[in-house]
Amino acid sequence: SLCFENPSSKTYHVSLKITNVQETNLTLKMPSWMPGYYQLMNYADQLQNMQIKDETGGVISFKNPTKNSWLLENVQNRTIILEYDILTKRKFVATSYVDESHAYIVNANTFLYPEKQIQSPVTVKIIPNTAWKDITTGLERIDGKTNEFKAADFDVLYDSPFLIGNLKELPSFELKGIKHRFIGYDMGNFDEVDFMKKVKAVVKAASDI
Repeated sequence: SLCFENPSSKTYHVSLKITNVQETNLTLKMPSWMPGYYQLMNYADQLQNMQIKDETGGVISFKNPTKNSWLLENVQNRTIILEYDILTKRKFVATSYVDESHAYIVNANTFLYPEKQIQSPVTVKIIPNTAWKDITTGLERIDGKTNEFKAADFDVLYDSPFLIGNLKELPSFELKGIKHRFIGYDMGNFDEVDFMKKVKAVVKAASDI
């Protein structure tokens, strides 16, 4: 889950639960880059206050073999619960950013994955700040759940950022039977209808290739 209790600190809190652990020792890793922006980002540098426990509250010790990996020992058949904070520093397409009015969450900058298990399914719960009313993402919502989403694997998760706040949606369009939506934060004033006509033309040209 992601919690935004104190966005003025420019941090957000991550709670990560891993069940059905089969390995005696488990290595968790954080990506160093995100899909669509192929530059080394060193996301682990923004991770703070790591605590790891099991389902009974027992502390699980860990090591850092590398700057973006965490080795947990003697965890077979235990449920692992990680708690940590992500510090955000700048507004940028490839990094998460949080302030009093919104949150832009890059999931590669947020979630650790079990080594060699990147194909595992993932669910995410968002606990927004009480002043924010909208959540948008490419992930699929879980039926019957409030602000909960699912991804078939970590690749899908890492390719689906979140935008949270008081958002605005422009006029949608359909192309080849697929609905396309454009949702943003603090987009300014412009001709929204003309803009979406141009977006549709770009999408059509790309999909025709």
